[in-house]
Amino acid sequence: MEPKTLVDILVNLASLEEDLQLTAGKLAQGRKREKLLTELQGEYAEDADEAEAAHLSLDLSVRGGEAEIRRVEARIRDRRDKLVGLTDRRQVRALQEEISSLERKVDQLETRTLEEIDRQETSSSEATDARVVSHWKGQESARELEAIRAERQTLNAARKEDSAELERVIHLLPDAEMRTVQRLRSKLDLSVVHHHNGACTGCFHQLPAQQAIDVDRGRAVVRCPSCMRYIVHRPWA
Repeated sequence: MEPKTLVDILVNLASLEEDLQLTAGKLAQGRKREKLLTELQGEYAEDADEAEAAHLSLDLSVRGGEAEIRRVEARIRDRRDKLVGLTDRRQVRALQEEISSLERKVDQLETRTLEEIDRQETSSSEATDARVVSHWKGQESARELEAIRAERQTLNAARKEDSAELERVIHLLPDAEMRTVQRLRSKLDLSVVHHHNGACTGCFHQLPAQQAIDVDRGRAVVRCPSCMRYIVHRPWA
């Protein structure tokens, strides 16, 4: 096989390998983004659940405080009723002290309950906001996830076509070069690369000046002295 023909095959092979590498990178980015979006969906839902649970807990506490106030007030009324007609001073004093203690407890309960009612309004707003954000972000993430999955199908189809074309092109090579390419592909990400400013873009080894010229002219098969990849020019317009 003429060197120029062999170089042309390697140029085609380099483009296919590069396309496959780009496709693999896009697929990896899509998977990473999909994982992130799924995690974010879960976090927003958890935040909404926690806000709702906090609001319900506060609501139960307010209800419990109001019920406790009613129970204590009932005890106060009961103790006041017992004072009527009571003549024993010690018993009167004991009941009056108990009533005073119960009244202080009512004051404390009312203060705490009023504070919780104020917080209850805030927690209700926070729970509503968290649920709205969770719903909105969930819809936003769902649309993006759908787009990612659609793109994945397109990329997988392109990868399948490029892989098939790559195998076809590899088998156009002479046996020795085909075995070399297959061996390189089993160990490295790319078997054929381009050069940039006279350096191999696979390992960044600086090529001898004559080899760089040979690559640019496309008339000789050149391999990197360091990583042993084939080095070719970019397809000419």
